[in-house]
Amino acid sequence: MQPSPVASATTLVIKVGSSLVTNEGRGLDRAAIARWAAQVAELRAAGKRCVLVITGHGRISGGVLKASVPRWLAEPELRRHVLAIAPAQPQHGGAGALYLLLRRPAP
Repeated sequence: MQPSPVASATTLVIKVGSSLVTNEGRGLDRAAIARWAAQVAELRAAGKRCVLVITGHGRISGGVLKASVPRWLAEPELRRHVLAIAPAQPQHGGAGALYLLLRRPAP
């Protein structure tokens, strides 16, 4: 049996839609952020080093999601896994995306 493409990938793409991390438009969904943090922790533990997070340009929503992602990444449950955040290259989404550079897995 061949390993799954996800298991062998070094870079993964995550599309973050506002419906995934907001509480029906009433603010931040803490449970959704906790689930996202758990996924990032799993990726880090698996040795993944870069995650492409696509937020979109915010033309429709006014950029609320794009502006919120860096704040969410500063939350303690996510911050401990993220080494750095960098803007994506144009071919990866440009202003509508970010690279999450993950810390090396804990020994």
